[in-house]
Amino acid sequence: MKKIFSVLLFTIIFISKIFAQENIPYSRYGIGSLQPMQFQSTMGMGNLSTAFQSDWMQNPSNPASYASLADKSMVFDAALQMRWNTLNDGSNSATFFNMQPAYLGLGTMIKSGKKLRVGLGFSLLPYSKLSYNISQKSTSTDLPLVDKYAFTGSGATYKVQMATGVKYKNLSLGIQGGYMFGRLFYDSQVYYPDSSGTLGSEYYRIQNPGGFCWQGGLQYLIPLKKENKIVLGATYIGATTLRTSESEVWRRFNSTGGSYQYLVDTVKYISDTSGNMKIPSSFSVGVQWMNGRQWAVGAEFKQQDWSLFRNFNQADSLKKSWGLAVGGYFSPDPLSTQVLRKSIYKFGFNYGLDPIYLRNKQFNYYSFSGGVSIPFTFKAEENRPMLMFLHLNFETGSHGSTSSGLVNESFFRFNFGVTISGNWYQKRKFD
Repeated sequence: MKKIFSVLLFTIIFISKIFAQENIPYSRYGIGSLQPMQFQSTMGMGNLSTAFQSDWMQNPSNPASYASLADKSMVFDAALQMRWNTLNDGSNSATFFNMQPAYLGLGTMIKSGKKLRVGLGFSLLPYSKLSYNISQKSTSTDLPLVDKYAFTGSGATYKVQMATGVKYKNLSLGIQGGYMFGRLFYDSQVYYPDSSGTLGSEYYRIQNPGGFCWQGGLQYLIPLKKENKIVLGATYIGATTLRTSESEVWRRFNSTGGSYQYLVDTVKYISDTSGNMKIPSSFSVGVQWMNGRQWAVGAEFKQQDWSLFRNFNQADSLKKSWGLAVGGYFSPDPLSTQVLRKSIYKFGFNYGLDPIYLRNKQFNYYSFSGGVSIPFTFKAEENRPMLMFLHLNFETGSHGSTSSGLVNESFFRFNFGVTISGNWYQKRKFD
């Protein structure tokens, strides 16, 4: 089993290094393009996670769900994400591709009983990504004449988290604490016409944010007849202040035909300036109606006021955002011996208001999602029975605008993941 985990982790990291091309223009704003922050258990069904609970899958989006894991179980999760995005300004379009690790997670039940249950979870997930390459021709006639502006950005932020969920009768409460960290690179260049003989100018900065974060969650189960149940859920993520160090460089360079040639000199350099990056709080509420492992449908609402975002006390082009999701899953026959009949098929839809606010416009976004979780059973060391799910999920959607000189982004995201669940605490028996 250790060999499987090691090979899987190495493969995910190696592949993500090879496929690293992507262009997300709107990641220039705020802390970057926000990542799903979901495990494969809830991807494919509109990312419904607030009220989702399972005995064989993790859900770090609501720490209360860890109290619903199976007795004496341990669950391992890992996934790989592939993403295609197409940019369209109304007259031209371009498509980009990227592949990266999606997450790692480990959950376990540490105390089980009829009334009181306690679960524990650990996870590592990407929170945001900075990945843009924008070139804009100048139309100004002011002196000195400018040929074009170029903006590039790269980097990412991550969350490493530990969660505890406690369940007493039908009420589950959870708390999740973690550390958020990352590195962000920003580069702005100004090119002048070759005939002017003016050197290009560049402003380059690196930010290293880091700080503690927390989240609370609850779930309440309402039993109905014939294995039916309703689960109500809610989460709250507290506002986070990230202590951030920043280094800045002003440089001049030689260019020909609007292309960077070589560095001429460094005009100014400021190293390790300290400041804060403030991430606003958010909340979500959700409900799911479930029939055992056979089917479930649900809905969810979330909101976050990004107008409160600050980076070194500077606001950005962001407003309050919200999202509404509906979705569910079904299995033709969870007890069947046929793989396709006992597989879990998922579907979902998202609609909401994007935080980006540009040229008096705030974008709507939408996405459709679907997928399948395919179960397999096998024996591990000491003849332990294990359950493994292979997850294949997709999401496709759009946001942005082609009016007012803006860009519309449509995307297709495909996720491949694995969940391995079983009784890892079985005691050895000796003859």
